[in-house]
Amino acid sequence: MIKKIPVFGTQTLNSFTNLKNLICSIDYPIEILSIVINSENFDFFKDVKEFCDNNIDKNLIEKIDISFHPTNLGCPASWNYHFKSYPFADFFIKSDDDIVFSPGSLSQIVDCLNDYDIVFHDQSCTKYALFGINKSTLKKVGLFDENFYPCNYEDNDYELRCDRLEIRKALFDGLNTTHISSGTSRNITPEEHKNYLAKYIITTEEYFNKKWNNEFGDPMRWDYNFNYRENKIFRYSKYY
Repeated sequence: MIKKIPVFGTQTLNSFTNLKNLICSIDYPIEILSIVINSENFDFFKDVKEFCDNNIDKNLIEKIDISFHPTNLGCPASWNYHFKSYPFADFFIKSDDDIVFSPGSLSQIVDCLNDYDIVFHDQSCTKYALFGINKSTLKKVGLFDENFYPCNYEDNDYELRCDRLEIRKALFDGLNTTHISSGTSRNITPEEHKNYLAKYIITTEEYFNKKWNNEFGDPMRWDYNFNYRENKIFRYSKYY
């Protein structure tokens, strides 16, 4: 029997087209599709829900979890949302909304997780746009540092932590996926993008450097306890 993906998580800001293309490209069975919407536009949320209601094959994707966050969780917190919401899952696939799968590529990632701790879609600087990760890895390395808000350097930080713990990585070269790099930032003006870079990249870089210079204590520290939470479900079902 084929092994289903327990949780497939993604996050989106404003690109309904990207999100639809991602979902429509899924060709591997999933138990829970977890979607984080980081937008104050409630109509966007309604559009996503309507699409999921009318276009998803429930034989392929059993349950859908749409979480609406008008204040924007940021990248690391959005990724962690999937892990913390489903601590009982054995492994996770995390994808940005601007990924499109070719037939069979999701299956390759799932198979690779049998032998590796974390699996990336390629070796580029955007390899965290799509990765598979075992819960055992999260229990060893921890979650992504949410102080990197809203994004930038959370992947560099995690990479260093994985390296220190000798996590087994698989880096695909030529996996059949399409990544529309910076798919979200394409929807904002050059001036907005410039202001974004000035405000966030500098501050997250400063935090990264301070953290790895031990200014906040041991940079390997984290405080989410999977061992305590993984066998407990604290809420009623919210799926449809």
